[in-house]
Amino acid sequence: NETGQPSCLACPDGHACKAGAITPVQCPQGSMVSAGRDLCVVCAAGTYQDLPGQGTCKPCEPGSFQENTGETACEDCGGGFYCPRGSISKTPIACEPGTFVEEDSPQWKEWTGQHNCTTCPMMHWCPGGGSSPQFCPSGKKGNETGLANCFACEAGKYQDKQGQSMCLG
Repeated sequence: NETGQPSCLACPDGHACKAGAITPVQCPQGSMVSAGRDLCVVCAAGTYQDLPGQGTCKPCEPGSFQENTGETACEDCGGGFYCPRGSISKTPIACEPGTFVEEDSPQWKEWTGQHNCTTCPMMHWCPGGGSSPQFCPSGKKGNETGLANCFACEAGKYQDKQGQSMCLG
């Protein structure tokens, strides 16, 4: 970096130094320094870098994804989807109607597409796809497990509350 010197200094970690450079450039957030240390490269989809001057990008953790390049964080996968480590998109969960996936189950974040769907509990209905159980609405009952839809109250009976297993009257 000084004129008349017999050799050049090594480019510091997390910095890029182009040929003939006088000053190293610190790579910004959302990027990493290239293998040849001559330029900063944006992080690929499925990865991020939240700190400047880093030599690698971090993969998105299970349960998150990043579809864009050059990002500083990953996005939450959200209910009804799964995202393995390094995901570039979220994938819909494939539970049949009448079943769901418990959000606190180990499969929730680290699915590879093989997973166990749980039977929908009584007084609830499950539309499938991984959505959480929903209370049966008023006017209907959920007197069985594994319902994809709740049963309507019989003629002459009613239910004015949600999440009930029987109708009144």
